[in-house]
Amino acid sequence: VRELVEEKIISHDMVRIGELVTSQKNDTKKSWIERTEQRFTTKEILELEGKMLSDVQRMTQKPAAVDERTAHGVIELTRDKLAKDGKKLSEEQAKAITELTTKEGGISCLVGVAGSSKSTILGSCRLAWELSGKQVLGCALAGVAQDSLKTSSGIESDTLSMTLMKL
Repeated sequence: VRELVEEKIISHDMVRIGELVTSQKNDTKKSWIERTEQRFTTKEILELEGKMLSDVQRMTQKPAAVDERTAHGVIELTRDKLAKDGKKLSEEQAKAITELTTKEGGISCLVGVAGSSKSTILGSCRLAWELSGKQVLGCALAGVAQDSLKTSSGIESDTLSMTLMKL
């Protein structure tokens, strides 16, 4: 494998993109071992990544906001639904729904630890977006995560590789 990689580097099929430095603790010597790896990719992958970044940048400029009344109405529906199950929508969760649905741009991201109600928040966002006539698509790295996203939030979802093939 090393010979093949070296051949690709020499032939300029591979492009050096930098170094990755990692450290590992060695408890017996009470020290850190630093390891440096050279990182390479192909010209095609660099071009594809550049196109994807341009597309995402373009999408962030598109008007995609939901009317604030729609967002607040969906928040109230979510509160009512959760109350029937003896649960509560926190102010932080309501703020996340408002932020994700009313800000401009066609790209949004929600990050949270397990159990932080991401699925509830995304289900509410999906409803607000759909009530505003928008199509909602979900994407996850793994099939298990894609199934979970679809089941828990009602968002039609695919894996990242399937989404990229469809685009």
